[in-house]
Amino acid sequence: WVSEEFARLESAVGEKSREPQERYQRIRGWDTLKPKGAVVLRELAAWREAEARRRNVPRGRVMRDEVLLQLARHPPKSVHELRGLRGVHSSEVDRHGEQLLATITSALALPASAWPEVPRERKPDPESTGIVELLQAVLKARAAEQGIAPTMLATSSDLQTLVEAKQNRSTLDVPILRGWRRQLVGDLLLQVLDGAIAITVDRTSGALRMIPGPPSNASS
Repeated sequence: WVSEEFARLESAVGEKSREPQERYQRIRGWDTLKPKGAVVLRELAAWREAEARRRNVPRGRVMRDEVLLQLARHPPKSVHELRGLRGVHSSEVDRHGEQLLATITSALALPASAWPEVPRERKPDPESTGIVELLQAVLKARAAEQGIAPTMLATSSDLQTLVEAKQNRSTLDVPILRGWRRQLVGDLLLQVLDGAIAITVDRTSGALRMIPGPPSNASS
């Protein structure tokens, strides 16, 4: 599975490197912006990507994520306003001030049709949350058996997608249902969701036990 995972990561890196204008979606907090702020962040992130490549330095050396987010939330109109923003260092203004202002001005001039679509926050219903937590427990148990981190197998978002699908879950295009992940735990999670596997707790060890068939209604 190691070689498969490295191949996936190499493919992902190559794909991301070809899409600098999508880099903003990897900045934590981007989805808290309004669409007009998101378009500013998108253009700033694309500028930073190009600058980092030109100088052959990490993105954070050009400008930190927190600064880009601050600029997107409160777009300055002048170098004076830029210097007044919290978290923006004078050295950053001296080096990139004019480029930043030009990028922001260009972004704000774009029509609304060119603004990114910001996903609305969805609050899962309590029942779905409980099922996701059950799947997380199964995931952690299987990861512990194999001696790997649970996050190598799936994210909470992946599990939420499984729970919300309701139908045709086995054909979903999520990492947990591909390759070695599916063999290791993906099919097991599908069986749990279909009621083909019952989850119990060992009274002695406290560990999860998975047995075929639906849970018995009889009290233990």
